[in-house]
Amino acid sequence: MEYITHTRFNGKDINGQEILIRRGHKLERKGELLYYDGHPVCVHRSLVGKQHFAKNDDGLGLKRGDLTYAIAYSPRVRYDDSGNIQQRFTDAELETLNTKWAEYLKPDVDMLLFNDKFFELNPDVLKEIARDVNI
Repeated sequence: MEYITHTRFNGKDINGQEILIRRGHKLERKGELLYYDGHPVCVHRSLVGKQHFAKNDDGLGLKRGDLTYAIAYSPRVRYDDSGNIQQRFTDAELETLNTKWAEYLKPDVDMLLFNDKFFELNPDVLKEIARDVNI
């Protein structure tokens, strides 16, 4: 399986070696691991894997990665009427996610977490989710 770097990765690979992988560079998935230039980088389901790399077998990995990152990880600060910082999503957006898009959320956790299926969605579906949560 092919993956692509949608957000530059500058960190340590699985072997503890410093590595820089720029946007648009391709990786190969073998089993659970992503490899760049023959070196194991991370588990594809890990936080690093989801924040930096996207499935690209269909050639839509950059779009997929940009959208999943924007929805799940990009900085987004909300304020209530008093000027206090609120949660990442409004109550209405959380309701939409928990009803319309629940199949892409991890169940039985105290916070909103997207599941593995979410990170492999077609970009058209991701665009619809982004619209629903005002991203």
